[in-house]
Amino acid sequence: MHTREEVDRIASDIVTLSSIGRGADVRLGFVVGVITRDGQIDVNAAARLRDTAEDAPLTFHRGFDQVADQDRGLDVLMELGYDRVLTTGGDPAVAQPGALARLVERGGDDIIILVSGGLRAHNVAEVVAASGAREVHMRAPGTSGTDRAEVERIVAAPARITQITRFQKIFIDSSDKSTSAV
Repeated sequence: MHTREEVDRIASDIVTLSSIGRGADVRLGFVVGVITRDGQIDVNAAARLRDTAEDAPLTFHRGFDQVADQDRGLDVLMELGYDRVLTTGGDPAVAQPGALARLVERGGDDIIILVSGGLRAHNVAEVVAASGAREVHMRAPGTSGTDRAEVERIVAAPARITQITRFQKIFIDSSDKSTSAV
Protein backbone atom coordinates (compact mmCIF):
# COMPACT_ATOMS: atom_id res chain seq x y z
CA MET A 1 0.00 0.00 0.00
CA HIS A 2 2.29 2.67 -1.32
CA THR A 3 1.46 6.21 -2.31
CA ARG A 4 2.35 7.47 -5.78
CA GLU A 5 5.23 9.40 -4.20
CA GLU A 6 6.59 6.24 -2.56
CA VAL A 7 6.43 4.34 -5.87
CA ASP A 8 8.20 7.31 -7.52
CA ARG A 9 10.95 7.05 -4.87
CA ILE A 10 11.31 3.28 -5.33
CA ALA A 11 11.54 3.73 -9.11
CA SER A 12 14.11 6.50 -8.66
CA ASP A 13 16.16 4.28 -6.34
CA ILE A 14 16.11 1.48 -8.93
CA VAL A 15 17.40 3.88 -11.60
CA THR A 16 20.14 5.21 -9.31
CA LEU A 17 21.26 1.77 -8.10
CA SER A 18 21.17 0.36 -11.63
CA SER A 19 23.51 3.09 -12.84
CA ILE A 20 25.89 2.41 -9.94
CA GLY A 21 25.80 -1.35 -10.60
CA ARG A 22 26.19 -1.15 -14.39
CA GLY A 23 29.37 -2.93 -15.40
CA ALA A 24 29.89 -4.56 -12.00
CA ASP A 25 31.15 -8.14 -11.70
CA VAL A 26 27.91 -9.22 -10.03
CA ARG A 27 24.42 -8.76 -11.41
CA LEU A 28 22.28 -6.37 -9.40
CA GLY A 29 18.68 -7.35 -8.63
CA PHE A 30 15.83 -5.70 -6.75
CA VAL A 31 13.17 -6.73 -4.25
CA VAL A 32 9.96 -4.70 -4.39
CA GLY A 33 6.30 -5.16 -3.65
CA VAL A 34 3.18 -3.09 -4.15
CA ILE A 35 -0.29 -4.18 -3.13
CA THR A 36 -3.62 -2.40 -2.87
CA ARG A 37 -5.63 -1.92 0.30
CA ASP A 38 -7.99 -4.70 -0.80
CA GLY A 39 -5.20 -7.27 -1.07
CA GLN A 40 -4.42 -7.26 -4.78
CA ILE A 41 -1.18 -6.69 -6.66
CA ASP A 42 -1.06 -3.00 -7.60
CA VAL A 43 -0.72 -3.80 -11.29
CA ASN A 44 0.14 -0.28 -12.48
CA ALA A 45 2.83 0.25 -9.84
CA ALA A 46 4.21 -3.29 -10.24
CA ALA A 47 4.41 -2.83 -14.02
CA ARG A 48 6.16 0.51 -13.59
CA LEU A 49 8.77 -1.02 -11.29
CA ARG A 50 9.31 -3.95 -13.68
CA ASP A 51 9.81 -1.50 -16.57
CA THR A 52 12.14 0.66 -14.48
CA ALA A 53 14.27 -2.35 -13.48
CA GLU A 54 14.68 -3.24 -17.16
CA ASP A 55 16.41 -6.63 -17.39
CA ALA A 56 17.58 -6.71 -13.75
CA PRO A 57 16.25 -9.64 -11.71
CA LEU A 58 13.12 -8.52 -9.88
CA THR A 59 11.61 -10.22 -6.83
CA PHE A 60 8.19 -9.40 -5.38
CA HIS A 61 8.61 -9.30 -1.58
CA ARG A 62 6.61 -10.91 1.24
CA GLY A 63 3.77 -8.45 0.71
CA PHE A 64 2.62 -11.26 -1.59
CA ASP A 65 1.53 -13.12 1.55
CA GLN A 66 -1.19 -10.48 2.01
CA VAL A 67 -2.59 -10.99 -1.51
CA ALA A 68 -6.12 -12.38 -1.22
CA ASP A 69 -6.02 -14.51 -4.41
CA GLN A 70 -2.45 -15.74 -4.65
CA ASP A 71 -3.08 -17.75 -7.82
CA ARG A 72 -4.27 -14.62 -9.63
CA GLY A 73 -1.49 -12.58 -8.02
CA LEU A 74 1.12 -15.03 -9.27
CA ASP A 75 -0.41 -14.90 -12.75
CA VAL A 76 -0.15 -11.10 -12.71
CA LEU A 77 3.50 -11.20 -11.66
CA MET A 78 4.31 -13.75 -14.38
CA GLU A 79 2.53 -11.59 -16.98
CA LEU A 80 4.58 -8.60 -15.84
CA GLY A 81 7.85 -10.54 -16.07
CA TYR A 82 8.86 -10.75 -12.41
CA ASP A 83 11.59 -13.33 -11.75
CA ARG A 84 10.76 -14.38 -8.17
CA VAL A 85 8.18 -14.16 -5.42
CA LEU A 86 9.32 -14.24 -1.79
CA THR A 87 6.55 -15.99 0.14
CA THR A 88 5.54 -18.29 2.96
CA GLY A 89 2.52 -19.37 0.94
CA GLY A 90 0.27 -16.84 2.66
CA ASP A 91 1.03 -17.22 6.36
CA PRO A 92 2.31 -14.22 8.34
CA ALA A 93 5.32 -16.15 9.67
CA VAL A 94 5.56 -19.87 8.85
CA ALA A 95 6.18 -21.63 5.51
CA GLN A 96 3.09 -23.50 4.31
CA PRO A 97 4.40 -26.42 2.19
CA GLY A 98 1.02 -27.25 0.62
CA ALA A 99 0.32 -23.69 -0.52
CA LEU A 100 3.95 -23.31 -1.62
CA ALA A 101 3.75 -26.53 -3.67
CA ARG A 102 0.67 -25.15 -5.45
CA LEU A 103 2.52 -21.91 -6.24
CA VAL A 104 5.67 -23.74 -7.38
CA GLU A 105 3.55 -25.89 -9.69
CA ARG A 106 1.61 -22.90 -11.04
CA GLY A 107 4.78 -20.87 -11.61
CA GLY A 108 6.60 -23.71 -13.34
CA ASP A 109 9.68 -22.40 -15.10
CA ASP A 110 8.14 -18.94 -15.56
CA ILE A 111 8.73 -17.60 -12.04
CA ILE A 112 10.70 -18.83 -9.02
CA ILE A 113 8.93 -19.21 -5.71
CA LEU A 114 11.52 -18.07 -3.15
CA VAL A 115 10.32 -19.86 -0.01
CA SER A 116 10.60 -18.22 3.40
CA GLY A 117 8.98 -18.36 6.80
CA GLY A 118 10.65 -19.84 9.86
CA LEU A 119 13.12 -21.88 7.85
CA ARG A 120 16.20 -23.10 9.67
CA ALA A 121 18.59 -26.03 9.29
CA HIS A 122 16.24 -28.37 11.18
CA ASN A 123 13.28 -27.91 8.79
CA VAL A 124 14.48 -26.48 5.47
CA ALA A 125 15.05 -29.83 3.75
CA GLU A 126 11.57 -31.05 4.59
CA VAL A 127 9.93 -27.82 3.40
CA VAL A 128 11.93 -27.93 0.16
CA ALA A 129 10.98 -31.57 -0.43
CA ALA A 130 7.29 -30.99 0.32
CA SER A 131 7.00 -27.80 -1.75
CA GLY A 132 9.32 -28.54 -4.66
CA ALA A 133 11.01 -25.19 -4.09
CA ARG A 134 14.20 -24.38 -5.97
CA GLU A 135 15.23 -21.46 -3.77
CA VAL A 136 14.80 -20.55 -0.12
CA HIS A 137 15.35 -17.43 1.95
CA MET A 138 16.12 -17.74 5.62
CA ARG A 139 17.73 -16.04 8.54
CA ALA A 140 20.69 -17.29 10.54
CA PRO A 141 20.89 -14.71 13.30
CA GLY A 142 23.63 -14.96 15.87
CA THR A 143 24.44 -12.87 18.89
CA SER A 144 26.60 -10.51 16.81
CA GLY A 145 25.61 -10.93 13.19
CA THR A 146 25.19 -14.14 11.26
CA ASP A 147 25.65 -17.50 13.01
CA ARG A 148 28.27 -19.23 10.86
CA ALA A 149 27.55 -22.73 12.24
CA GLU A 150 23.84 -22.33 11.44
CA VAL A 151 24.71 -21.18 7.91
CA GLU A 152 26.84 -24.33 7.44
CA ARG A 153 23.96 -26.50 8.69
CA ILE A 154 21.49 -24.66 6.42
CA VAL A 155 23.68 -25.06 3.35
CA ALA A 156 24.15 -28.78 4.03
CA ALA A 157 20.46 -29.46 4.78
CA PRO A 158 19.01 -29.75 1.24
CA ALA A 159 21.71 -32.26 0.27
CA ARG A 160 20.16 -34.72 2.76
CA ILE A 161 17.17 -35.17 0.46
CA THR A 162 18.18 -36.77 -2.81
CA GLN A 163 14.81 -36.13 -4.51
CA ILE A 164 15.62 -32.42 -4.69
CA THR A 165 16.96 -32.30 -8.21
CA ARG A 166 16.01 -28.74 -9.15
CA PHE A 167 17.10 -27.02 -5.93
CA GLN A 168 19.36 -24.07 -6.78
CA LYS A 169 19.88 -21.38 -4.15
CA ILE A 170 19.74 -20.48 -0.52
CA PHE A 171 19.51 -16.80 0.46
CA ILE A 172 20.66 -16.28 4.04
CA ASP A 173 19.77 -13.02 5.70
CA SER A 174 20.79 -11.56 9.04
CA SER A 175 19.88 -8.17 10.42
CA ASP A 176 22.67 -6.42 8.56
CA LYS A 177 24.02 -8.84 5.93
CA SER A 178 22.61 -10.93 3.09
CA THR A 179 24.48 -13.81 1.51
CA SER A 180 23.72 -16.08 -1.44
CA ALA A 181 24.91 -19.66 -1.51
CA VAL A 182 24.60 -21.56 -4.78
